[in-house]
Amino acid sequence: MLTGQGKWLMVTVIATCITLAVSILVLGVMIARQIGMPDMTALSGVTATIKAATGGAPDDDARSDAMDGYSHKGPFRSSNPVDWFGPDDYPIEARHHDIEGKVRFDLTIDAAGHATSCTILESSGSAALDEGTCRLAVERAELAPLPQTGRPPEHYTNSVVRRLAD
Repeated sequence: MLTGQGKWLMVTVIATCITLAVSILVLGVMIARQIGMPDMTALSGVTATIKAATGGAPDDDARSDAMDGYSHKGPFRSSNPVDWFGPDDYPIEARHHDIEGKVRFDLTIDAAGHATSCTILESSGSAALDEGTCRLAVERAELAPLPQTGRPPEHYTNSVVRRLAD
């Protein structure tokens, strides 16, 4: 059993520990703001920032309107159309409304093999799916030179069926 002096010492130690913990938390928030981290109370925003910086895809609840309606894995180019569209790239509006569909598109290709524009030839019926498909194809298409000419094709036409992951 603690005496009066022992109780006073125990209360002082506990109060000091609490004060120290709060001070460390406040200092951490101040440092985070100083180095440009987002508000520490918005943990989903912090998670999205960390994932974006490390190349990961943000969680559904961590996405923001600043992402133009779909998530980004980051810039990359591929000659394989399968690489152009992934489950993390599904347009957010279409995902929220459970919209799926087939999009047929035509890309205009420059001399370096990169897509410069996209035209929808057959709509999925969803502007979000159509626009998202074109945007990703233009960002990611890199077509190799054709053996006959040594240059990439001037146009590339393909279809993609956009489905929600189960």
